Amino acid sequence: MDDAASPGSDTHDQTLTVRFRETSQTLGPGDELGFGRAAQLVIDDNPYLHRLVGRFHWVDDGWRVSNEGRHIVIDLSDAEPQPHSVEPGGEVALPEVGQVEFVAGSVGYAISFSTGTAPAPPPGVPVSGVGKAVARYGLSHTEYLALLALSEPRLRNPHGERVLVPADTHGASRLGLPSAHFGEVMRSLTGRLANAVPAEPADDYRERLVVWAVDQAVVSADDLGLLDRPVTQMSRRV
Repeated sequence: MDDAASPGSDTHDQTLTVRFRETSQTLGPGDELGFGRAAQLVIDDNPYLHRLVGRFHWVDDGWRVSNEGRHIVIDLSDAEPQPHSVEPGGEVALPEVGQVEFVAGSVGYAISFSTGTAPAPPPGVPVSGVGKAVARYGLSHTEYLALLALSEPRLRNPHGERVLVPADTHGASRLGLPSAHFGEVMRSLTGRLANAVPAEPADDYRERLVVWAVDQAVVSADDLGLLDRPVTQMSRRV
């Protein structure tokens, strides 16, 4: 697998460029690229994701994407009005430009691609509202759940005068994580959102974070049911 095709290469028209968020890779015939929770292209730590969701690979004289998962359906979108659905165990030929889309839990993901001399693809746009929020700020699934747990009281009572922010012990309990692990997730979350919600002043950071997340619809009351399935439990089931 090469980062770019060589100028004048005979295989230039046979390359496949794959882009996910800020990551871009170029493949040639004989290469393949798996994507999932623990694949060559790591999509997210979302426990609803399969370790290997799908795979880009060359067959005979064209590029294809195969669905390597057990229950996640992959949609292939291009210029056609309706996407092509690829069921687990199936595969389909790729058009010149498009994106593969799939949903795990409540989060949608999209990987864009282009073949040969077609223009380099832009980052894929996730198919679900939650996926768009996660992709916009680069959050992992666990970080999203942590933010959701902190925002739970506000989501359940959005018009309350006081902004109630639960303690980390409550958040850890809701996610089924040890308190130390939850603290690590929160530190990572704070760093990812530094441009949106500055960490200083620190005394009211959690309150400002919750107000921002709810007011900007980064978290949704529709997702609160995700907190009823601890991260550790979901990880064992996938």
